[in-house]
Amino acid sequence: GAAFTSYLDALSMGSIPAPSSAKAVADYLDVLNTEDVPQMGSRMNRVEDRLSRLESSVSSLPDDIASRLVDWQMSQDKKMSEELEKIMKLLVEENDGKEGR
Repeated sequence: GAAFTSYLDALSMGSIPAPSSAKAVADYLDVLNTEDVPQMGSRMNRVEDRLSRLESSVSSLPDDIASRLVDWQMSQDKKMSEELEKIMKLLVEENDGKEGR
């Protein structure tokens, strides 16, 4: 993983000595593998959790959109009704005013 890459970088830059034997390299790789496994498992669990939350979010999206559209339509209907009521009152008042003359 990342540790091995940084080891190779340090080795190629000469900031650390070359391994003394193939067994030393194998032992080092074994240590890296045992250290990376728990980290990798933990990271995979976090990724799976995030993916699961995303899937839930996406699956609920159509219902959320439909609910919002219904709410919006109801509010528009209410506004339209209120405006029509105002118009009707104005027309009735205007008509009553003409008849009173």
